[in-house]
Amino acid sequence: MRNCWEQTGLPWVPHIPTLMTPFYFAATGLLDGTNLSNGIGTPTPLEGVASSWLDGERLAARLNAAALPTSRSHHTRRCAATCLCAACVS
Repeated sequence: MRNCWEQTGLPWVPHIPTLMTPFYFAATGLLDGTNLSNGIGTPTPLEGVASSWLDGERLAARLNAAALPTSRSHHTRRCAATCLCAACVS
């Protein structure tokens, strides 16, 4: 029987803290090199989009209005950014 990574007890790859991180990369990795932050260097890399100039409420409303089949967006006042984190992905 093969073990899943979680069952091995081995440490995961640095900068890829969870098994979901590669999926977040597909959504926000393209933002590298732009004036938006995708959280690289934070405890939750690639799980959100942030910028001091971004109107998070407006962006979240537009993303939600698009009715994308795999995500919901919300504006977080804590970081003043649009969050596409695991809590919002359904």
